[in-house]
Amino acid sequence: MNQLKCDLVVGDWGSTRLRLWALSNWKVISKHSCKSPVSGSSRSEYEAALITAINELKVTDDSKGYPPVVLSGMVGSREGWEQIPYREKDELQFLVAARVETGRPGLQVWITPGLSQMDPPDVMRGEETQISGFLDRDPNYSGCLCLPGTHTKWVELVDGNVRRTRTMMTGELFDLITGKSVLRHSISGEIDEQTFISSFRSALTDPAGSLSKIFELRSADVLQIRSCKSVEDFISGLLIGIEIKSMLDQITGQIISVIGEEHISSRYLLALHDLNFAAQHEDGDEASLRGLIKIARQTGIHNEI
Repeated sequence: MNQLKCDLVVGDWGSTRLRLWALSNWKVISKHSCKSPVSGSSRSEYEAALITAINELKVTDDSKGYPPVVLSGMVGSREGWEQIPYREKDELQFLVAARVETGRPGLQVWITPGLSQMDPPDVMRGEETQISGFLDRDPNYSGCLCLPGTHTKWVELVDGNVRRTRTMMTGELFDLITGKSVLRHSISGEIDEQTFISSFRSALTDPAGSLSKIFELRSADVLQIRSCKSVEDFISGLLIGIEIKSMLDQITGQIISVIGEEHISSRYLLALHDLNFAAQHEDGDEASLRGLIKIARQTGIHNEI
């Protein structure tokens, strides 16, 4: 089989998904996305999953070994391949990846560190790479970044330096409510922006009342009363409304950039635009890729190529 010449593989390895990009002269020549191994898997299981994913890139050559690999995300947590110590938020611009042990001859792997904040306590893994990639295009950015996900990150930047970070468990709560709670029986799969905006506004004016409003969805379903077009958008609107309500003091007057997948980012943009914020979207994968390349260069891995 003909295989592409590859200098380096970079990847974002989160708790649910692994995304890899194969590079030649720092340009993408192939990419692959797959499900991540279960958190807490053994080192050998992570290594086997990585090799399988690299093979899907069609760039390996057993006679020459594998290209160097740089990874970011939860793969560097204590439940991942190897725990890589956090760096303090002031060190964002100077992040370098750490070499980790591998059992496969010819396989060289580096994992990026996460970022930490001591007061109030906060940590991130993976998002710091996206922030680095964002700043690679706008190194002196001042404003607020919103990185939606399972644990949504809000990051205030001043002249390209992290001033403070804050994490919201909005995405995880949404998954638990729609996938594990009694409301899972009421999920329809429909999408309705008006439902989202209506519930978002409700949460802004009465955040404490949102808990009872969530159960009203269940009651309406049992009583066969159609209370809204989309249960998912109603719940999402309430949760994002509570989140943004709690952030208003920090983000008012700020330029806001939302970095992430379009599906979830679109909901945050709808909410922010409804409040007349001049928010813009940045593709999460593109930011991750630029950040990984930047960290690989800073680590000196290009000297290995």
